[in-house]
This record gives sequence, C-alpha cells and structure tokens, in this order.
Amino acid sequence: MKMRIGHKTYAAPRVLVTISSCTSAVRPLPFSALAVGVRAEISDQQWQLLRDTGVVHLISVSGLHLGMVAVLMYALVRALTVVAVLRYPQFPTFGVAACGALAFAAAYALLTGFSVPTQRTLIMVAIAFWVKTR
Repeated sequence: MKMRIGHKTYAAPRVLVTISSCTSAVRPLPFSALAVGVRAEISDQQWQLLRDTGVVHLISVSGLHLGMVAVLMYALVRALTVVAVLRYPQFPTFGVAACGALAFAAAYALLTGFSVPTQRTLIMVAIAFWVKTR
C-alpha cells in the first residue's frame, strides 16, 4: 500500500503497518523511559525489542542529551529575553539565558540520576558559559 502525494509516492503506510505488526504484542515504551531514563517500567519483552532493533541506547541519558537540553533552554530563554531588551537596552540577555540554561540543565541532570557523563557535561556547560562571559 503506497501513498501518493503530488508526483511522489511514499511507502509510509506500509512501514507503519509493518511496525505495528512487529510490536503488536509489546505495549509502547513509557515516555518516562525515553525522557529521563527510568528503566523500571520497561518489560523484558520491550528490552528484547530494543536490543533486536538496535535502539537500546535511547534509554540511557548521556552527556549529549544534557548538552542538547542546555542549548535548547539557552535558545528559548534568550528568545524570551528579547522582549526585555526592547524596554531596557542594557538588559544582560546572555547572562540571564546562560543562568537559566545552566539551572535547567542541572535540574535535568539531577532528575536523570546525575551519572558521571551528565556531571562532566554539566561542568563543561558551566565552563563554556563562564568563558563566554570573559
């Protein structure tokens, strides 16, 4: 079964049917497992499916995840502080955005168990923001 959009043909419905038939016996992964690495709610069947498909690494929260969270929060807070610059031209947008991103990254690191890779990344994010202010 193929889906036609414009002049292109996509096999997306067939892929979805294949995926659903492979995973029909397995309930979906809980969001907490993907977001913060909570492994308690994952059944043995789900672990086996993750191993078989080669995506078991998605459950672990690494330094890369923490770095992405820090950059995302920095961009979000920096965008929100643009409004303050319109009223107060000397508003320290970088400092506020960096502190907000660092605080959120620290909270995320604590939420995910504060593993060694997340500790290292949190320290490096703090150093990067500190160096940028110099």
